[in-house]
Amino acid sequence: MIDEELIFLLDIKTHSKELFEYVKYLSIEDEILNEILAYLESSTSEIDNIFNYILELQSKISELEHYM
Repeated sequence: MIDEELIFLLDIKTHSKELFEYVKYLSIEDEILNEILAYLESSTSEIDNIFNYILELQSKISELEHYM
């Protein structure tokens, strides 16, 4: 189940980056749009943080299962 969630996170990151690049390419000078771009950009780094945290937890869970 964790692997499916990781794949889902990576899909979200991929789509977020694609949307970011597309909207950035449009070069529209709009304050709201610029805020949305900033949000999309920061969300991809947050996804990386969550992804790494899940991997770390998965590793610790595996260690605990090994000792049981």
